[in-house]
Amino acid sequence: MKLSSEKSRLLVRRNEIRPQTNAKALQRCSRVTHYITGGLPVPFCAVALLLCALSPGCQNAASDLSLSSLPEVTDSNFQQRVLKADQPVLVEFWAPWCRPCVEMVPILEQVSEQFAGRVKILRIRIDDNPATAAKYEIDAPPAFLLFHQGMVFKRRLGKQSEAQLTEFISSILSKEIPE
Repeated sequence: MKLSSEKSRLLVRRNEIRPQTNAKALQRCSRVTHYITGGLPVPFCAVALLLCALSPGCQNAASDLSLSSLPEVTDSNFQQRVLKADQPVLVEFWAPWCRPCVEMVPILEQVSEQFAGRVKILRIRIDDNPATAAKYEIDAPPAFLLFHQGMVFKRRLGKQSEAQLTEFISSILSKEIPE
């Protein structure tokens, strides 16, 4: 009989601990929620974030794809516009969520003006064109591939300065490429 009373006492003790633990966990969650939302109801915060995202002043440059005057290529026209091009082509593999890609736009436009008529500079969005990105093993943007006569001549990964891109493109123009 002593054994069963000891067992029942342990069960009672375990049941007393459980509610305290749950209450402490709820209190912690409440503090975290209060900290995140600043005491405001969660639906109010969600509506505020949605309104901010929809207003023009809150959007970042990546959301406005018209900021770039550089032509875009796709999976469907990549062969025609890049691989069958009659001149060297620099292709930037990019994504709108990639900050270095967005920062590269003015640099690419300057370089494009500098090499106008000698080298085409195009962009391909990897999220919308996964087949081409996979074919050329692009894991993360920005990535720059320099094509000549339908083949990859050189590749560079990561953000590039204007000087680096100029040197990169000049390497194909200065090299004697066999026909």
